[in-house]
Amino acid sequence: GFAALFAWWIIGGLSLRRRLLADAEAMSLEMYARLEAASAKAGLRELPRCVTVAPGNSPGLLGVFFPILTLPAGLEKDLTPAELESVLLHELIHVRRRDPFWLAVHVTGVCALWFNPVAWMLGRWIRLETEKSCDERVLELTGHPDTYAQGILKVVHLALGLPPPSLVGAITPPVVSRVQ
Repeated sequence: GFAALFAWWIIGGLSLRRRLLADAEAMSLEMYARLEAASAKAGLRELPRCVTVAPGNSPGLLGVFFPILTLPAGLEKDLTPAELESVLLHELIHVRRRDPFWLAVHVTGVCALWFNPVAWMLGRWIRLETEKSCDERVLELTGHPDTYAQGILKVVHLALGLPPPSLVGAITPPVVSRVQ
């Protein structure tokens, strides 16, 4: 069970990485400047590698030891500067706290305990709490919960490619609790 699940996780991650990076482009100078400012605000000494990926993806990190920050093309056009800053801060806080590494550690543990439903529930809880913790840190740094909530909703909307009237149907429970 462990070998199958761990292999599935590794192969899935490598496949996603290959798919996203196949058409990735360098960041615009404007976006890079925004990233540098957000990086300093998040407390990072060095900005991670950053690339622009196809629209329809959400911002995220690829990789365990040297994560690559991926941002969908056109994100700066769809979000206000304050919303964009809060979304960038969220991802950069994940980098600062080394969350991709800790995610790999906890996934390895869940794979080792694949037969135990408590391990699966604990893994889900850890992921949700990691997101909430990053959200809380963003709010500490920005002090604008409404702006951040709007940024999250716009990112969900863009990633799912839904027209504005369908946005309500796109909200899943983790997003709802994060916005709250």
